[in-house]
Amino acid sequence: MKNLVRYSVLLGVVSFLFYACKNENTDPTRGFVTFSLSQDNIINGRVASGNAAAAVVSIKDNQGRLVYENHKLSLLSFGQGYLSEGVQMGTGNFTLTSFTILNSDNKIIYASPIKNSGKSQFVTDALPIAFNISKEATTQVIPEVLRVSSIDKPSDFGYADFGFKVVDATVTKLKVNVKLLVGEFLYENIDTYIVAKGFDVNNNEKWSKEFAFSGPNENILEIVSGFHHYTISTQKWGVNDSQNLSAKQLSDDRADGPLPVTYVLGGKVRIVKKPVIVFEYSEGPNNTMPIHSRTEYEYNSFGKVERITFYENYSNDSTSRIPSRYQVFTYLGPNGNLAKVTTYYAYSQPEYKAIEDTYEYGVDGNVLRITEANYAAAVTGIMSLSYDPTYTHATAAYRYSNGRGFDYEFNYLFKDIVSDKTTQGSELCNHADYTFDRNINPFKHLGYTSYLLFNDYSVNNRLTENPEYVGCAFPQLIPESYSYKYDNMGYPTEKITHYRGKTQVTATKYYYQEFPQ
Repeated sequence: MKNLVRYSVLLGVVSFLFYACKNENTDPTRGFVTFSLSQDNIINGRVASGNAAAAVVSIKDNQGRLVYENHKLSLLSFGQGYLSEGVQMGTGNFTLTSFTILNSDNKIIYASPIKNSGKSQFVTDALPIAFNISKEATTQVIPEVLRVSSIDKPSDFGYADFGFKVVDATVTKLKVNVKLLVGEFLYENIDTYIVAKGFDVNNNEKWSKEFAFSGPNENILEIVSGFHHYTISTQKWGVNDSQNLSAKQLSDDRADGPLPVTYVLGGKVRIVKKPVIVFEYSEGPNNTMPIHSRTEYEYNSFGKVERITFYENYSNDSTSRIPSRYQVFTYLGPNGNLAKVTTYYAYSQPEYKAIEDTYEYGVDGNVLRITEANYAAAVTGIMSLSYDPTYTHATAAYRYSNGRGFDYEFNYLFKDIVSDKTTQGSELCNHADYTFDRNINPFKHLGYTSYLLFNDYSVNNRLTENPEYVGCAFPQLIPESYSYKYDNMGYPTEKITHYRGKTQVTATKYYYQEFPQ
């Protein structure tokens, strides 16, 4: 071998400095490789000054797996030749399988021939060239190259073609997304962290980095290249998920490659929490926050809500623990769709059936119509819910037996109501925009849609709202923003409600029952 691989103190220092200028995150447990273009190793001519701009290399590990494929490295003029930027790699044995030189126009001007190709007879040592990476050392590889003329074909040098995709020599970009199934609903608009790790051939961890992920769209991770294999993993809401990638997979599936692949992490959350007791507190005298109301939830063996009991004007005084009303839920079979919700008023004796809501569904299982018989008010209402084909817009039309009615329209994004408006005929009553957190709204998982589409329709918890009332009705107390405390599973344990133009707040505390999925 004609001194194709050598360790040079001077050139090693220069290559290390050239690499360090580009990437300060060096790892002392790894080594470097640089590629040199020397005038002595150009078989048929000299390189014109400043003509060589970059080298494109492909490297395999000792198992024959591609570590780099057509990676572009900048060239630095050094004496009578050129030196590539250094590449930090794991330790071990590697093989240079292709080597070409580009000019500033990204055209190939020199190439190293591959053994047994037509051009290989003109060099002493054709590709592949073996080399070793040692810890804290710089290996310099000096391939012999031949000038590429306009009449040369890639096959003359042993290459299938001279085309290439330019890839960052130090990082590979990978598309990643995270999605979690909570009960029946897929959560995509979430925040979490993704940990990427690189390993050597002996499965020793050599590199790791934590990336902040923000859904719902895919994020691009910049993975340091040059390792034998990789893992990407995430932990969220009790789900631990990871995927393994070889160096070749990382290169083939890269975000800027010809066939980019999006890796999806996540899975099914094994526990769904549903509220069993909810307390509401309002401001009292002397900066106190006494309990204002209590709501209790009961479930059947399938986790479907069977009864909700409301205690209004509730306090710790035992005489105030009489329910004001309760709702009973009836299903089409123990685990079927909700058939009706019956509300009983209990604040007067004897208690009596005041309201009954009856449900109808479409072939897709979505609610189409709710008929509400309000016995207390002696009026019947029908809510008809229609969706657009993309399920991003819906209209709930309310019509009553007394001739009145209104229309409620809302826009739906990632399963949250982000804007809405209410109209009566041609009159606009109100409109609003909403923002949401990226955690779990427990009321979405009660398993039913309420007649007036309260807080059980969006999968996330509301953060802000800006309602504008222009007609029909003008409430005195208008919620404006909400702040939360959460448990480690993403469920709110406490909510503070702030009101427009008011200093007063109300507080809500949640207590849950767990249901395995």
